[in-house]
Amino acid sequence: MSFIHHLPLQLRLIATVAAALVITTTFSVVPIYWHAKSKVATEMQAALAVGEQVAKNEIQSGESSRDLSRRLELMVAHFNGDRHLKAKLVTADGGTVASSHLAAPDNTAPSWFQRFLNATPLTSTLVLKEPLEPLHAVVIEADPTNEVGEAWEDLSTFAGLLSLFCLLVLGSVSWIVTRAMTPIQSLLTGYSEIGAGNLKVRVTPSGSAELERLCHGFNEMGGELERMAARNTRLTQQLEDVQDEERADLARDLHDEVSPLLFAADVDAAMISKLAKQGGHNNIQDQTHAIRSALKQLKKTVTLILGRLRPAVLLDQGLSPAIANLVSTNQQRHPDVTFSSEIVDFNAPVSTLSVIFFVVREAVANALRHGNPSKISIHIQLPSTDSIRLCVEDDGGGLDDKGLKPGFGVHGMDERIKRLNGTLTIQPSSSGRGVILEAIIPNPSTHDVHPDGNISQFSKKSATKTQRRESTA
Repeated sequence: MSFIHHLPLQLRLIATVAAALVITTTFSVVPIYWHAKSKVATEMQAALAVGEQVAKNEIQSGESSRDLSRRLELMVAHFNGDRHLKAKLVTADGGTVASSHLAAPDNTAPSWFQRFLNATPLTSTLVLKEPLEPLHAVVIEADPTNEVGEAWEDLSTFAGLLSLFCLLVLGSVSWIVTRAMTPIQSLLTGYSEIGAGNLKVRVTPSGSAELERLCHGFNEMGGELERMAARNTRLTQQLEDVQDEERADLARDLHDEVSPLLFAADVDAAMISKLAKQGGHNNIQDQTHAIRSALKQLKKTVTLILGRLRPAVLLDQGLSPAIANLVSTNQQRHPDVTFSSEIVDFNAPVSTLSVIFFVVREAVANALRHGNPSKISIHIQLPSTDSIRLCVEDDGGGLDDKGLKPGFGVHGMDERIKRLNGTLTIQPSSSGRGVILEAIIPNPSTHDVHPDGNISQFSKKSATKTQRRESTA
């Protein structure tokens, strides 16, 4: 059985049909055997009865011994060429005076077939009541040779027709299965090609309606995989560009902010050493204050840089301080842009706050990078107890005529918002200048947001303290 299961599906189907035909043929032999055997026995018994009756009529109708002898010889001659009966006149010692012969069989059956049917001659001996020298009796014999030949001919014809039927069935099944398996073979080849990385492979729909739908589904899957691969390539390139840009920003901050402070601290420290050697101890305290001031500014700068690199550290203190730090950092880098923010604090997991902070940061970065705005406003409100509204608006160049072209940042924002079962919309400002980015997400204070994005109701938490912070440059 395990060997059969390892055969290809096409061979298994053909082997199953062939086995069914063999079993059907085998069981068909049984009724054919009984029919042939019954037919031969019936024919022999009927022929023997007829021969006996003919012989009895001739014996009883004889008027004289000479006349009876003549009539019996004619009777025996009359049986010449009969298909089933032979007649002969015998003497008392078993000698044959006269005998007839059977007709030559049209189809001679093999001896094993005659033994298989158990067909043996039937004999009837009619002894003459009055002595008729040299005749003693008339022997009538029913010979099954011709009848067995007929049965063999019928069986040969049936076997030929059955063999032709089996060949036609096997040929038809093989043809149908081969045509039906062609799309499957194409699909298997296509899956192998996709597994090897060839996402452009397609299969020609063919076969039954079900297989055609399967081929169309495969082609759609291949197209979607190809589009996903291309999109992933673009996103990877955009991610690398963003990383390069962030590295450049970090290098610029280190060069413009950190390096001067370190250089000033180094100069002041060298001056302290020089004043100490010259005995100018009264001026050392001023240099010490200068070093401490430089270090304080350096610490503040490093904190801002760490806030950009690890916003989760700032989110531990709340969403408002994190966004205030974001606004302060961008204000320093873009002094000609006016930032304003209105933030409502609320209880939420750090994962939810991280999503909100990420969306705000990306929206502000996109506005500064592409819109050249003069004003950016950030609003985080609770329009109802069940939702949080995030809005970032700028008065920059706005969207072009072709609309929004989603990049890595937009995809990242959309995926994170959807993970919280929220919605993200980006549209032109009502004033005709600038862009409005709006996100609506479930309020964690009335919904339990699981990591997989599912939401389940539970009792409302106590109201949190609302704080409004507004910073205007």
